[in-house]
Order: sequence, then C-alpha cells, then structure tokens
Amino acid sequence: MAIENEFGLSSQQVLKSNIGWWASSGQITADTNAKPVISITNVGQRDSLVEIYFSGAIDNLDLSLGNTSKLELYLNDTVIYQAKVISSGATGQMYANVICFIPARGKVRIDITDAAPTGTHTTIMRGHFVGV
Repeated sequence: MAIENEFGLSSQQVLKSNIGWWASSGQITADTNAKPVISITNVGQRDSLVEIYFSGAIDNLDLSLGNTSKLELYLNDTVIYQAKVISSGATGQMYANVICFIPARGKVRIDITDAAPTGTHTTIMRGHFVGV
C-alpha cells in the first residue's frame, strides 16, 4: 500500500518490474479546502505515460448523496488540467479519467476541492515508463 501522511497524501510506488509506478490517495473525506491527495516530487529518470482515475465524493451510507469536486493536476507547480466532477443526483460525470505524459524528473501533484463536506473520494494514478 502507498505511504500516506496526515493529509492522506500518497507518494510514488515503483513496480518491482521497474516498468512503471502507481500512487493511490486511499479514501479521503470531502472538504471545502483545496487539498493535495497525491504528490510525487520526481517521477524518475524516464518520461512516463500517466493515467489518473478520480471518483467523485459519495456518501457510503446513502449512495444517493454526493458532492461536486474540482480536480487539479499540477506539473512542476503549474496547473495543466482541471475537471469538475459531479457525484450528486442522477446527472453529471461521477468520475474523471485523465491520460497525459509527464517528462522525466517531473514534479506531479493532484489537488481536490469539494463544494461541501459530504462523502469520501479516491484517486489512483499509474504511470508507465516510456523510451529506452
């Protein structure tokens, strides 16, 4: 399992095969303050093809309750992608799926901001090393 700090922050876990890596936020309680859920200070010596999955916040006791969340993907302290995920009600996108390249030695962070403190959410990130 990924190493977590007091914010639920997850760091990079390199696969034993050394063909890639992954990170998972674990289950995070929704909060109206922006919070980093995954932070990697150096993705490694090779470029990575990265895929990110974010599930919108839901209430585990009442699945009809949810939240509106904003996902921000940072590369070297600059936002390169953001998405609004609506997991309340029957309409809206209940997850975000992002695919992008991260250059070697790149710094990556994912921040989540929720509209209300309702429910919990998870974020998973996996990277495949590219090149020789």
